[in-house]
Amino acid sequence: MQMFSAILVSGLLLINVTGVTYAQDTIRLSFQEAVKLAMKNNVDLRQEKNNLEISLANRKESRAMYAPGVAGYSAFQRLNGQQFDQVTGTSFRDNTDNANLNVGASYIVFDGFARLNSNKRTQALLESQRHVVTRTEQDIIYAVAQQYLQVLLDQELLRISEQNLEVQATTLRQIEGFVEAGTRPLSDQLDQEATVSQIEVEMIRAQNALRLDKARLKQTLLLDPSEQIEPVDPEWGFESVLVRNYDLEELYQSAMNNRTDYKSALAEQEAADAAINIARSNHYPELSLFGSAGTRYSSQLKMEDNPEVSIPFSSQFEDNSIFSYGLELNIPIYSRYTVVAQKTRAKMAYENAKLVEEDLRLLIYNEVQNAYLSFVASKDEYYAAMKQFEAAQAAYNIQKERYEVGVGNLVELSRSTGTFVDAAGSRAQAQYTLLFQKVILDYFTGVLNKEGI
Repeated sequence: MQMFSAILVSGLLLINVTGVTYAQDTIRLSFQEAVKLAMKNNVDLRQEKNNLEISLANRKESRAMYAPGVAGYSAFQRLNGQQFDQVTGTSFRDNTDNANLNVGASYIVFDGFARLNSNKRTQALLESQRHVVTRTEQDIIYAVAQQYLQVLLDQELLRISEQNLEVQATTLRQIEGFVEAGTRPLSDQLDQEATVSQIEVEMIRAQNALRLDKARLKQTLLLDPSEQIEPVDPEWGFESVLVRNYDLEELYQSAMNNRTDYKSALAEQEAADAAINIARSNHYPELSLFGSAGTRYSSQLKMEDNPEVSIPFSSQFEDNSIFSYGLELNIPIYSRYTVVAQKTRAKMAYENAKLVEEDLRLLIYNEVQNAYLSFVASKDEYYAAMKQFEAAQAAYNIQKERYEVGVGNLVELSRSTGTFVDAAGSRAQAQYTLLFQKVILDYFTGVLNKEGI
């Protein structure tokens, strides 16, 4: 009987055993690899990166507004039928070819600081979108960590259930021998058979829970449902998490300094403030410089010495050239309430951005506080689970020895065995819960990143 006791104790103590044989097509997946897959395949992240490209394009466009605008124009036209000669004031019927070529440029000297504030706005929106991309990455790591550690826990609980079934089945075979020898009543055998059947049901439930949680993880990673994965323990050490201590105020300050969703809210507020100034710029006059150069060709222009022949295109290109330049001042007088409406919309958008920032600041404090309290509680829960496990192990050993020498009964042994198995499961649950609390704290303080996992 000491051998059977050793089997159960060793099976329940080695929480991180790795001696498991997997099918050849099973992918052993580390946490880092899972995060990389999620980063590569996640649709939300890819969309946010596309939005970042849009923000970059908007920023470049805003900067380019300081450069002059240059445009070219050319046209070719053939007129058939009745026409009017503006030079001679006569009408005629003929076929006429006309061509025009023009290049112009304009530069805004003053626009009420609209370009300046547009630059501020696009820069703020660009920074906001960069923070959104970073926070989306953190969301992915958080979700993957939650599901990944749940699968690890499911695997551990299944191992515990399998070890328990093995020991209980061995105990059943021994009791059957005792019954045949007449040293134990038949009721002990029947009770043990019921216990084995119950454990088989629990093991089936554990297997099903593992399959479902693996399916959820594969869905998050956007893997083919037919692929088989086997997550392995994360590289961050459990002992390092266990000895770590935090200060709530320091965690809150870290969150305010690092939370990218909060930084994004601040950037959105800055962009909304710049939008107010952009709307105000419509009250100011706009001063622009402009200039153009062009030429034209007409088949109606004839040679002086030969009225039947049109002046060549090359000669007209030089002789018909025209240059113009000047200043243009555009003074707004009445905008039919358009500017007032723009300012009102911009002000309300700014007020809404302030409300979002204020609400997020309070939310961050509550999230950090809850994560901190959960971490402290998880450490206490782990220590309590360890004490429970050690006490249950001692009680199991005593009841096993009592049953072996005929002093104890099967009811007491079954009860102590069940308590021992439950304690092992509670310890595994507490361990993986505490591991995930590290991810939760890093996530809510904004320091979670793919390089540090």
